[in-house]
Amino acid sequence: MGGRLMRSPSVDLDIRKTKFKKVGLFLKAMQDEGFVEVTEPKSGVLMLNHINKDHIE
Repeated sequence: MGGRLMRSPSVDLDIRKTKFKKVGLFLKAMQDEGFVEVTEPKSGVLMLNHINKDHIE
């Protein structure tokens, strides 16, 4: 059958201990850097539409 997916090591991340404090702020910052595309279908709700896997960094 197909190849096996390799599981990456478990990483705990508390977004509240970062400069972003909220996931939405992080996603908007990553969009500004060109890593992702995000839309806001309704106020306060973000939808991740695209991840740019070809980004330089």
